[in-house]
Amino acid sequence: MTDMLAPAWRALALGGACLICGTTLAALLPQDPVAEPRFKGELLAAWLPRLVDLDPDTQAAAAFAVGRFGPDAIAAVPSLLRLLGSDEITRDFQPARAIAAEAAEALGRIGSATPDVVTTLAGRAQREIGVTRVSHEIARAALRGIAALGPGGAPSTEILTKILLRQMPRHPTPFQDVAPLQREAARALGKIGPAAAAALPSLERVAATSGDVLLAMTAREAVGLIKSAPPPPTQTDEDR
Repeated sequence: MTDMLAPAWRALALGGACLICGTTLAALLPQDPVAEPRFKGELLAAWLPRLVDLDPDTQAAAAFAVGRFGPDAIAAVPSLLRLLGSDEITRDFQPARAIAAEAAEALGRIGSATPDVVTTLAGRAQREIGVTRVSHEIARAALRGIAALGPGGAPSTEILTKILLRQMPRHPTPFQDVAPLQREAARALGKIGPAAAAALPSLERVAATSGDVLLAMTAREAVGLIKSAPPPPTQTDEDR
């Protein structure tokens, strides 16, 4: 009986040894590299050329897509700046609004707070207010882009403050209603944080006097965010 079972035991032992050996070899073999990020199944490299496509819808979709790659899409910044900085996008039609808005928000998501990026976003926001319906939406998108930069948006504090304090025309058209832009400016100042301390007097005044409940609330929140972090340490005589 023992002789009859011996081959079976040997087969079982051999199988177990192979299993252990296979597991060990699998652990030693190089693992697959981390998969590159994709959006809608496509790599960043596939989206970048579409930023310069002649079709406005393709450009807008590409700007939206590269923004979803975040800081990995730093190579897209020059093309996004060209899209946002072009005077052609102020024409009053939907694709133009989409291109500019997506470019502005993508710059914020990528988070490259270089002087070119901050200057372009802030300048676009300021000069588009009250021009046309499309430009009004572009201004809002640019302000959202600045907010997404966080403390990196600090160089835009002066322009944001001017937008915050901008007076509404006596009989505004829908695209001259500055309240939504004022709220976006206040929100951006709060996201910048302590580096936007120069805006505190204006924010506090708006919080106390604005008849727009949402604007007053946003301004109060911004004041709290700016004051919440401790100020940077000052140098002592010993440090000097």
